[in-house]
Amino acid sequence: MKQEEVKKKIDNRKVSREIVKTILDYGISEEQKIDIMYMLSLELESNKVMKEISDYLKKFRVKFNTDDHDDTIKTKSNTLIT
Repeated sequence: MKQEEVKKKIDNRKVSREIVKTILDYGISEEQKIDIMYMLSLELESNKVMKEISDYLKKFRVKFNTDDHDDTIKTKSNTLIT
């Protein structure tokens, strides 16, 4: 790898660490950390990597509406007022 490429990768890693520090300074829970990692995994360009990471993180996320295999969040009313 060329020296310029190495420097760019090092700079990118530094920016990544700064982003993580900013998130942690915000004060988030463990649950939120997992949610953030999951949502970031969905933004990966490599479909294979995205699926592997997101599938793994799904095990640790809080699930909503698990009754009868319903994945949606239910609202109080589905009526339209005209």
